[in-house]
Amino acid sequence: MRALIQMQAKDTEPLAPGHGGHRELATLRTLARFARHVQQMSEPLGVTFAAPYYDDLLVEAALAVRPQERVTPWRYKPLIEEAMRGVVPDSVRHRTTKAHAALEEETGLRRHRFALLALWEDSRLRELGLVDEAALRDWCLRPLAADLESALLHPTVGCEVWLRTRERRRGPLRPAHTDTGGITA
Repeated sequence: MRALIQMQAKDTEPLAPGHGGHRELATLRTLARFARHVQQMSEPLGVTFAAPYYDDLLVEAALAVRPQERVTPWRYKPLIEEAMRGVVPDSVRHRTTKAHAALEEETGLRRHRFALLALWEDSRLRELGLVDEAALRDWCLRPLAADLESALLHPTVGCEVWLRTRERRRGPLRPAHTDTGGITA
């Protein structure tokens, strides 16, 4: 696995010229991928899920605007605020905070910490050489910033659960080797 990652790294390029632009695009891709997963999970249940802010044309239009006009410490999401003029009430357009479930998520992570830690015992991802079990356990023991770190934790947990489910149905995957080479989740 380490050799594969090193081989792929030779051809890897940043998503944008600067660190900020790269981070912005990497975060956008991660969140759009998460929205796609939610949509795929909700569809069979007859639940409609939409994430219009991840529409390609909308993203392209937003990224065409200078960064200092997209993000500013003096206004909350200025592009959305202007785009929604006449569509949503001004009291909503001019809000200065974001409604998110970080508190609830953090509470859930704390409440289920032992189950999360137990997930890394005999980890299938570790067996495949993809994660460092000790690093994951340390990560789960400290306070988690729900808005940043769990964006990384969710897909790691998802992969671990998927591997275990797959194993129950088809049998275990065979690791190439168990040396993680310092790669952690």
